[in-house]
Amino acid sequence: MKWWFGLILCLLSGLAAAQPIEAAVDLARQGRQVTQQQQIFLLYVSRPDCPYCAQLEKAVLLPMLKDPLLTEKIYLAELSWT
Repeated sequence: MKWWFGLILCLLSGLAAAQPIEAAVDLARQGRQVTQQQQIFLLYVSRPDCPYCAQLEKAVLLPMLKDPLLTEKIYLAELSWT
């Protein structure tokens, strides 16, 4: 029975890892939302062909999105510079 619980946790953690960074498409709306929720707005500007951007996402930003304490305080949006 305990292994079922472990399996469910593993599956849920995999779903959390797959959570994408929200696109910055309506900065005015997103800014109001952040202000209402008293969060910090972290705007991440990236380029699709940037290896440093990919490394930052993998090492810092995506793990940050898995932490419920951080996602309570920080709103992360990506502005893709194409």
